[in-house]
Amino acid sequence: MKRCKPLLATVLLALGSHASAAPFDQPAQALDLALGQLARAAGLQLVTNPTLVAGQQARSISNAPDLQAALAQLLAGTGLQARIEGDTLIVETAPRTATLPAVTVSATHERGGRTEGTGSYTTGSTSAASGLNLSLRETPQSVTVVTRQRLDDQALDSIEKVFEQTPGIYHLWTGPAVGGSNSSAYARGYRVNSYQIDGVTVPSDAWALNGWGGGAALDTAIYDSIAIVRGATGLLSGAGDPSASISLIRKRPTHEFQASVEQSMGRWSQRRSVADVGGPLNAAGSLRSRLVAAYDEGGSWSDRYQGYHSVAYGVLEADLGDRTMLTLSLEHAR
Repeated sequence: MKRCKPLLATVLLALGSHASAAPFDQPAQALDLALGQLARAAGLQLVTNPTLVAGQQARSISNAPDLQAALAQLLAGTGLQARIEGDTLIVETAPRTATLPAVTVSATHERGGRTEGTGSYTTGSTSAASGLNLSLRETPQSVTVVTRQRLDDQALDSIEKVFEQTPGIYHLWTGPAVGGSNSSAYARGYRVNSYQIDGVTVPSDAWALNGWGGGAALDTAIYDSIAIVRGATGLLSGAGDPSASISLIRKRPTHEFQASVEQSMGRWSQRRSVADVGGPLNAAGSLRSRLVAAYDEGGSWSDRYQGYHSVAYGVLEADLGDRTMLTLSLEHAR
């Protein structure tokens, strides 16, 4: 046992030879020379690409407590890094890191699919297909939304004119332009019978005047948008048929006072007037109302015909709490 002790001491001395050179001190000099000197002091073999260190000046090493601290001082500002693998000191290019400028993401709260005042021909969301307020991209059916801006710009003052501008809808309209007699729409080979007003399913015969499907009674002056969902919607909205579903979203009271009057004229002595007024009824704005009225009259291609059509719509909203609102509305057409 006495003969083994000197041999063991010699091995431990060899393994600890790197620590015996600390602290490290070196003057500023060429980087290749400084790395060679430090590697020899630490008892390591230096491996690097000469082109990486050529022409670079190394900083001085002052009282570095260990080899890692010495390398950090030596390679500062050179774009290089060092790592030790066994008895080898490897110097290589340090990975480049970049700090990108801050990105600020902002968004506005969706207004429940309302399009009035946006000036847009599309909508951010609609609940016509699924009952959920989803974007058009998230809606799992073919949907066309005719916004208030498009209704105004293209003078789509009746549901028949909206059908004419909707892909996938075949519209059958017979009779005079004002107070039309027969009106119906077809999609995918079936007649459209499913209508929704503000998300509530209403049979088309509920407002029928003279038409098969009641389309002659629908004046777009009172609507914020009209969405046409092609295909069956029964599994998602609770009612529907294989053709399509028509979702009518009526105008809502505004938080600020607004009023407008429109007058238009057309062929066959047709005249149309629309009045729209709404706003808050109290100082807090918790009670709001809106009234919309439209009147059409005129002749037709048929001699000695004179027809008229009128619609009036009123709505009252009251905020009963932070998350509770009472809405009362009345619509009359003739």
